[in-house]
Formats: sequence, structure tokens, C-alpha cells
Amino acid sequence: MKKSIIAILAFNSIILLSCQPKWEKANKEDFILVQNSGGKQLGLSLNSDLKLIIQNRFAFKDLNKNNKLDKYEDWRLSPWKITPRRYLELQLALA
Repeated sequence: MKKSIIAILAFNSIILLSCQPKWEKANKEDFILVQNSGGKQLGLSLNSDLKLIIQNRFAFKDLNKNNKLDKYEDWRLSPWKITPRRYLELQLALA
């Protein structure tokens, strides 16, 4: 009986932890600072009308205000995955 109660409590703890956001927000004097766990730090001006998009428990800026995460707004993606042709052109131009 004790083992099954412990197992249920452990399972519930795992579920609760997996639902928590992977980012923290801090209000500064004239901007909001968002720190993604193991990821990018984002800054939002208090005067800006930009919103945050939350996907997979991470925060992203909605730069084009369409309420969905576009490839270029996803800081987890490399530039190559965002626009491979343009990235290659830039690399060749810098060489």
C-alpha cells in the first residue's frame, strides 16, 4: 500500500514538473526581461505592443504579431534551418 502511494505521488510530481514553464519573467524599470531555461534571453519594452508566444513551455517574441511561432522567431533553430538559401548567400558573401 505504501509503495503504491509513493508511486502515485512520484508520478504526480513528474506530471506537475513537466507542465511548468521553462522561462521566467522579470520586470525591470522600463522593460521586461524573459530568461528561457537553457535558451535565449529576451527583452521587451514596456512601450512595445509585442506579445510573447509560449510553445513547448518556452517563450518567444511574436515579431509579426500573427499569434503563431514562425521559423525566424524560433531562437532554437539555426540560421540554416530558417532560410538555407539566404544563409548560404551570406556565408559566400562574407568569404
